Amino acid sequence: MQGQWIGRYSGTNTGDAVLELDAVGSNFEGWVYIYDDRHDLPPLAAFVVIPSGATRYSNPELPLTPLDPLSGDFTQWVHLRDRLPGITIPTKANTDWVLGEDTIQVHWQSDIGTGGEGTLHKVDGTKRSDLVPINVNSWDEFRRYVRGLEPYKFMFRGQESNKWRLRTSFHRTDRSDLVKFMRVDVNALHQNLSSLTRHAFNLSSPIDYGAFVSLAQHHGYPTPLLDWTHSPFIGSYFAFKNAQQADEKVRIFIFDREQWVTDWNQLQRITPARLHFSILNATAINNTRMVPQQALASVTNAEDIESYIDKKAREKGDRNYLQVIDLPVEQRKEALTELSMMGITAGSLFPGLDGACDQLKGRFFGV
Repeated sequence: MQGQWIGRYSGTNTGDAVLELDAVGSNFEGWVYIYDDRHDLPPLAAFVVIPSGATRYSNPELPLTPLDPLSGDFTQWVHLRDRLPGITIPTKANTDWVLGEDTIQVHWQSDIGTGGEGTLHKVDGTKRSDLVPINVNSWDEFRRYVRGLEPYKFMFRGQESNKWRLRTSFHRTDRSDLVKFMRVDVNALHQNLSSLTRHAFNLSSPIDYGAFVSLAQHHGYPTPLLDWTHSPFIGSYFAFKNAQQADEKVRIFIFDREQWVTDWNQLQRITPARLHFSILNATAINNTRMVPQQALASVTNAEDIESYIDKKAREKGDRNYLQVIDLPVEQRKEALTELSMMGITAGSLFPGLDGACDQLKGRFFGV
């Protein structure tokens, strides 16, 4: 049950549904979101607690919480009534869930007489990536190819295995409840990290909030962000740096940031929100790594990012947003040696003692 589930519902209304569940003790807990096809209706959310091992789950009075159509935040109906004249929304629902391994069937009847049913499908972000690499097969070919790309149109990300699906570090921990991440994790990070930062981060400020989560991401805390860079060579450094198996391949992702931002609304938030993949405008507050890494980040609530981007590409007539290049791990030494001559080293990308020692370790003990 743990993980993200997505699907459609129909009945009095139609729309999209997203369920995000974490394992908590002997239960699965998290939020289900309802996004109506009628955009004049506010989205709804509900917190559910499902016993582990159950095959059915019923809640005769499941409380429903509206989301503000403008901000996307949790709110109360009293704050929306004057803005939405003539609209009545339910405050609770009688729900019945049939729980399967890969699908969940949900039936409901609300306290205002509306009802319907929906099917949610389990998202599998662990399956092997099925992206087909472009025809660039060596370090020399890679260098020639990326030199021909338009600067700053694309963003790049390196991963040490071409088998790994594009997935945030948060979702790689098998957690899914992003509301809990925001309410518990971020507050705990803020409480514990504030003594270590020169800047006093104000989490009520969107600028400070984005900068703080990005800072945590750069220092290894799992977040729903993904690190990218404007430089294909820095991207390749991160692909090769820790690659080990000589018979394997590393992967460099090439994402058309400029076209994506033109085609799709960018949300500077984690959740609640419809499924999205957005470029985060994070400020480099207290983050000395962002500038040397030419770093930028994406933020998403989609566990399976590759499938989400592919769906959006097909909606725009097969846009070519995301491409990948796979290179042999056996070319690691050649690539890292040349990158070092370009000034792309652990010492330059990670200012401080750790980066300097890592750079010298590579110099004197081999890359």
